[in-house]
Amino acid sequence: MWHIRYPLSNGQGHLIVATTRPETLLGDAAVAIHPNDERYKHLLGEFVELPLTSAAFRLLPMNTLIPNLARAASKLLPLMILMTTRYGHVTVIPRLCKIYRMAA
Repeated sequence: MWHIRYPLSNGQGHLIVATTRPETLLGDAAVAIHPNDERYKHLLGEFVELPLTSAAFRLLPMNTLIPNLARAASKLLPLMILMTTRYGHVTVIPRLCKIYRMAA
């Protein structure tokens, strides 16, 4: 198990996310937290920075995560976002289309 520290963009700390796939780090497009998890709910709407690149993205609420477990924060790849949240349809698809010059 790897533990990755995502710094908060406001400089007020960090969020640690556990993963078994650290090689997917550069493909991350978001970090999700359970909206009722007492440890993280104050961070909803904040931005975290992707380690190594400093690309920033908003912390997303995801009710399918299990609160109060060590894995209550999850790093998300674009396909995971598209399958589980509206965020992917609103943010990720247009961004990918712009990068690859495709019609949305």
